[in-house]
Amino acid sequence: MLENIMFIISFISLYLSVFWLNIHYIEKHDIKKTYILTKKPMITFLLPAYNEEKTITRTIQSIINVNYPKNLFEIIIIDDGSKDKTASIVKDLIKQYTNIKIKLLQQKNNGKASALNNGMTKATGEYIAIVDADSRIEPNSIKYLIPHLYEKDVGAVISCIKIENPKTIVERLQNIEYLISTLFRRLFSSLGTLFVTPGVLSLYKKEALDTVGKFDEGNLTEDFEIAMRLQYNGYNIKSEINSITYTKAPNTFKALAKQRIRWNRGFIYNTLKYKDMLIGNKFNILVRFQISLSVIGALMLMLGSAIVTYGVLDKIYTYIIKAITIKSLPRLYDIPKLNEFILSMNIKLMIPLILLTIIGLYFIKKAHNYTDEKMKISPILFMYIIIYPLLLAKYWIIGFIQEYRNAKKEW
Repeated sequence: MLENIMFIISFISLYLSVFWLNIHYIEKHDIKKTYILTKKPMITFLLPAYNEEKTITRTIQSIINVNYPKNLFEIIIIDDGSKDKTASIVKDLIKQYTNIKIKLLQQKNNGKASALNNGMTKATGEYIAIVDADSRIEPNSIKYLIPHLYEKDVGAVISCIKIENPKTIVERLQNIEYLISTLFRRLFSSLGTLFVTPGVLSLYKKEALDTVGKFDEGNLTEDFEIAMRLQYNGYNIKSEINSITYTKAPNTFKALAKQRIRWNRGFIYNTLKYKDMLIGNKFNILVRFQISLSVIGALMLMLGSAIVTYGVLDKIYTYIIKAITIKSLPRLYDIPKLNEFILSMNIKLMIPLILLTIIGLYFIKKAHNYTDEKMKISPILFMYIIIYPLLLAKYWIIGFIQEYRNAKKEW
């Protein structure tokens, strides 16, 4: 029974992988296509910050150094009740860069969405660029984003996100994940099915934000929610792979768990909030397909990982029982030889898994190529393919349980 379920999961995964392989083949010549900057609108950079004294200077300086006329952008930092020196550092930078329009807003600690809404009331730009206070943007990042917003139905455009100087195992695993996400977001964008505007750097039309309303202040993932709302109201979201931004990622498994459980709860909550997009005729089949695919993908990841974990634990249990029964550990030469191991495998299950691995490696390689990163064959790559999905599945399960129990929301 479990083998049949795994076969179904593998077959569906293989089918979808081939589908995206075809989309990539169709779009591959345009993935790194750049668009000409013909208009230079006023841009407001919004930086919500909470206890960011270690990174806020670098973030602001990266914005100041963007390759864009200094008189055509302003920077608004919203200090969300920081308890460190964030505010004083910003005040010093305002005194230092008198030729740049920099403004500091201070408020009680009400969360990122509240800070963004506060900043929006003071924004004068035609376009709004939202930047996380622990991020760094490349000088040409804005110039690559702007042309996408020339299209009438486009409400936002997102950048390519990389991990800033990944060192730990957790950071290096996420680095691979972020590069692949960049590739697939570009493919989603080509189909008009992109549903995320990450806070690292996303550029919005202020008109679009004014139309759909303020950021949801009670939401765990306000960037995902606003993207869903833009799509719900008929706006498209684009992805620009040439616009490079860097962010600080969780560097421990504990920090990663906290982040991903929050993301997963936000996904569940917002998918239910906009469930009409799954069933209403107002939205095209590609939109319904993408949302359904995201839900099915999460469910298959959890179910598949649970079955694999059960299989491993069952093998360990059998080994222990055998050892207890015969009062000694199985001898080393009792371990099956390679030809016996191969013959014992379920070919019906192994063939799609092997094909999935090959396609997965192809996408990993392409993601590195498109983002100008060098792919390395290393234990980290093995961990990403074999171990990391099990870890993410665990975070999905915890997220589902917490959201079902309506656990306290923690940012």
